[in-house]
Amino acid sequence: MTDRTLLDPRPQRARDARPVRAVDEGPQEDDDPGALRDEVARVVAIEDDDRYRAEVSALLAAHATQWRRIAARLCRTNSVPAAQHLDDVAAIVVETAWEMLERSRRDPAYLRSMRSFLAIVVYTARPRVRSFLDHATAPASGMVAAQRRRRELARTRSELAALRGAAPSVEEAVRATNERLGAHRADVVRQGMVVTEADELVLRGALSFDEALDSARTTDAHADCVLHAVEVPALVRSVVDAAHAEDPVRGRVAALWMSEAYGGGGPLPGHDTVVWIARTLGLPRHRTVAHIDRVRVLAAQHLRDVGIVLDAVDSV
Repeated sequence: MTDRTLLDPRPQRARDARPVRAVDEGPQEDDDPGALRDEVARVVAIEDDDRYRAEVSALLAAHATQWRRIAARLCRTNSVPAAQHLDDVAAIVVETAWEMLERSRRDPAYLRSMRSFLAIVVYTARPRVRSFLDHATAPASGMVAAQRRRRELARTRSELAALRGAAPSVEEAVRATNERLGAHRADVVRQGMVVTEADELVLRGALSFDEALDSARTTDAHADCVLHAVEVPALVRSVVDAAHAEDPVRGRVAALWMSEAYGGGGPLPGHDTVVWIARTLGLPRHRTVAHIDRVRVLAAQHLRDVGIVLDAVDSV
């Protein structure tokens, strides 16, 4: 049986945005870093205001697909459903690009300092999107900081699990998170960013990697899915175990790669998934890519073992 949606139990409208994931797996998001920058340089050099505004509108419209790809990436990085937030996040990305165009027109040195205009759009939009989503998804006052704490805790757990080959204890995860936040924030107490064991308890019911594998929470199946959503964690666990049996480093790569796809972990600000995994584990990029490719093959093999055949490994 062939079905490309077997690992994706989300509604059709959410899966429609899934192909944009490819922009996150490497530098293909901006294959020619100078191309868009040169296009921007041409537009901002226009002196006539009316013509400039028309060219800006045309440029933003011409790259609408890229803005939405970036928006989908940022939705996933922040662990929110793209089907619900994609339009709002895309609007923030477009606004960011427009502001950068305006600044480039006022200050040509700003544009000349960039190697990739698109990369700076991502970097600049990221904190704006995070702030918007924190407030948009917070059910009550005081929950914004709580959501940020739990996101940082989930990231720490994923990284420690990959580095050690085993999940950290509650105390270890909390301590490591507070040490990292304390080193990078001016006043964690005033900002409400002191992580406690209570945050860990909340995460046990959230979409974090390790807990999701063992979670018994109710999930909705979709008619187009070959695997029920509850079956996916078992498959993920088996693939990670198989990768670790071949090579402990490969097992850690698999754990990080799948935690980014299915859990609360994710890349550091400004980095794609491959860069994040490579830097977390101290691996060269080419070795990281090779391990990820092998993990895809292992996943396809495990699917075949349960009677599911894919057209291509990339569909995993």
